[in-house]
Amino acid sequence: MAANATNRETGRDRIASLLTTALVGGGKPVQAVYSGKVADFEGRSPIVTVTSGASLREYKYQGSTQWHNWFAYTIWVFVSYKHGDQEAEDLLDLIEKGIANVIMDNRHDDGYWDIVEYSDPTDASGDVVVGGTPYRREIIGVRARVGHG
Repeated sequence: MAANATNRETGRDRIASLLTTALVGGGKPVQAVYSGKVADFEGRSPIVTVTSGASLREYKYQGSTQWHNWFAYTIWVFVSYKHGDQEAEDLLDLIEKGIANVIMDNRHDDGYWDIVEYSDPTDASGDVVVGGTPYRREIIGVRARVGHG
């Protein structure tokens, strides 16, 4: 009997949970972390979202019935310009550092992934308007390998 495929959502929710613990709360830089896209932040800032990307499911080796699942996720950081230009830039840098620490500290996470890492250089080149509010934005690509079988 064939095994069921792993659900990519499990990793997305785990990343969002780890980021919430590290970045949200008293004295921490982020107001909220969401697992999935959000249409309107209602002016809140900074906000982090984690979205699902591509999946690659491949056999561990030729002739194997075991496989690796590679799941891509995108971490989006949004900082409103209401903080001022320089503070928005500083917050963006601080939050990226916090995300990097979470990824490095949880490189292996039993029950979730064998390895998680940045997949590409981050992209902090863009601004975006969400719900009528302008935000400084950074996009962070992450990939996780989940063994199966």
